[in-house]
Amino acid sequence: MYPKGGIAFFDSGIGGLTTLSACLDYAKARNFSGINYYYYGDNFRAPYGNLSEKQIFSYVDEIFSRFQALEVSAAVLACNTATAVCAEKLREKYPFPIIGIEPAILPAMRGGGEIFVLATVATCNSQKFQLLSEQAKLLYPKAILRVFPCKNLAGVIEENFGDRNADYSALLPKGNPTCVVLGCTHYIYIRKQIEDFYGCKTIDGNQAIAKRLFDILFEGKNRDEKPLFCEISSIASTSEPLVTPAKNSTQSSKIFFLGDAKMVNKTKYEQMFAVK
Repeated sequence: MYPKGGIAFFDSGIGGLTTLSACLDYAKARNFSGINYYYYGDNFRAPYGNLSEKQIFSYVDEIFSRFQALEVSAAVLACNTATAVCAEKLREKYPFPIIGIEPAILPAMRGGGEIFVLATVATCNSQKFQLLSEQAKLLYPKAILRVFPCKNLAGVIEENFGDRNADYSALLPKGNPTCVVLGCTHYIYIRKQIEDFYGCKTIDGNQAIAKRLFDILFEGKNRDEKPLFCEISSIASTSEPLVTPAKNSTQSSKIFFLGDAKMVNKTKYEQMFAVK
């Protein structure tokens, strides 16, 4: 019932809708059209951040098997937790490029100062995140990195979506950071509240993911280059694009929402992003 060959996005819930929107904006700015997108939000089993690594991989692998059946051109892990826990295992198993999102620690620390990283427990405990943090400290020794596992924040955001009066301050660590890294795509929904609470800017990885995705698929660029905080699966190096999008085409791009929560995510996407 769905066309094959599109670009798939996965998140544990609504957070990845921000990543999908960023990628669609990137495509629109470059007049790319006629592309099919799939979005799978696993809302009813969210949040993932407090689950075991074994359980997280089991859930994500189940969904990626559906992406494979759709013969996707690429899949985006729009979930920091899923990227940290199982991105490498997924890349070993599936033939299509898998682009993961990770906390934007390196670009945040580049400017120095005290950097707060807000992320889920599973992300903070993962080996991938630990390696990224150590790399950042070595590259930018003058910056101070403080990592805060936020056990319940993503779940509370999911539960209170659309409630403009919801107060999240009790779930935020105290301090005076120079910059705050939003290490979960759910946190982007309360960006303004976080910036107001700390009085500083925030940073996330969505724009980097959008650029990486289109460089790989549509322009055949940087296929072997190791990016700072988003990676792809091992695929043959070539200057040829994997997908040829239509430029200035009258054919519009379409989004297909998948899974048990497809109507929930479709409605929330339309509320937040469809009309800008």
